Amino acid sequence: MAAEPTKAIYVRVPAAVADKLDRVSERLGMSKRDIVTRLVGDRIEIGDVLQPLQIWENDEPRKTGFFAPQEQQHDDVLSLEEAAALLRVEPDDVRELAEAGDLPGRKLGRQWRFSRTALLTWLRAN
Repeated sequence: MAAEPTKAIYVRVPAAVADKLDRVSERLGMSKRDIVTRLVGDRIEIGDVLQPLQIWENDEPRKTGFFAPQEQQHDDVLSLEEAAALLRVEPDDVRELAEAGDLPGRKLGRQWRFSRTALLTWLRAN
């Protein structure tokens, strides 16, 4: 089976974002290319019936582009770190919300587990 053709892209991101991508890549054992491909491929679509993507600039929301949540084949059960990556927040924030009962999740022993569907439903409702 032939590999899908690739195309180089070059972007400059804030150092903190690049560092975060490095940490996620190391934790997941995935290349940064695979992470970016998955995030962009799974979550960004262009079209007429899509929800605006809210971007923050200077601590103020600015709507640019579009975001279409897509129900695709993913792991249904997420770890704390995977839930944080899905929500694009720090794991400590996810833990605090879950412990307070504000975020749907279950503690199994000493580890938190989250349903991808429940998190996306919670996010859409808020």
